[in-house]
Amino acid sequence: MCSTKKCSGCEKTYPKTTEFFHSNGTNRFRPNCKNCTNISLRNLRKEGKLKKRDRTEYCKKRYAENKPRIKKINRRTYLRRKLKKRIINDDEKAELELLVEELKNWK
Repeated sequence: MCSTKKCSGCEKTYPKTTEFFHSNGTNRFRPNCKNCTNISLRNLRKEGKLKKRDRTEYCKKRYAENKPRIKKINRRTYLRRKLKKRIINDDEKAELELLVEELKNWK
């Protein structure tokens, strides 16, 4: 027989399964039942306190803000892989050392 859990929202008792409660990790469940959680989220969205953000716009904005740093990180990763494969020349080794130092000091 499976154990039961009391919802802290509606005070009803349900079987402690993923059918009634959202999982919060291994063998852990959120305090409110799925129904109460959905109602709560719906109300927050209506009040404008919780918005579904457009992920692509967020990513584009974040990339534009950090483009120089991202390019340097990608270049550093490329050079480190070449170094690991031992197909890097001396100029690229020097560039890698400069990139590593520069990225350490980046805010």
